Amino acid sequence: VTVYGVDSKDDIVSRALSFTKTYFEYFEGYFGINYTLPKLDIVTTSGFAFGGMEHWGAILLDNYDIKAEVKERGTFFAHEVIHQWLGNLATNFWWSAIWIQEAPTYYLASLVSSK
Repeated sequence: VTVYGVDSKDDIVSRALSFTKTYFEYFEGYFGINYTLPKLDIVTTSGFAFGGMEHWGAILLDNYDIKAEVKERGTFFAHEVIHQWLGNLATNFWWSAIWIQEAPTYYLASLVSSK
């Protein structure tokens, strides 16, 4: 896991990496399917309207949201990590049914980040 876009010496980066690695290990076991790509990049930017967006092998996050999120339990990180399986590895057929991947993603993110 590599983080781009924020000061690499910042404590936020180490905590973001810690959250992400922990959640990856957990969800590989939970789903019984290993993450199939050789890498994952976390890219941060300023003024990203959606807070976060998962892509196959990359997660895009807003700088403000990443700083606020690290102070919490990492629910947002968990949500984006889960989408590597629910949304990227397996995608719903119709975008009008996006809730099919979002509902379990929100539930699982809340569940794991409360531990």
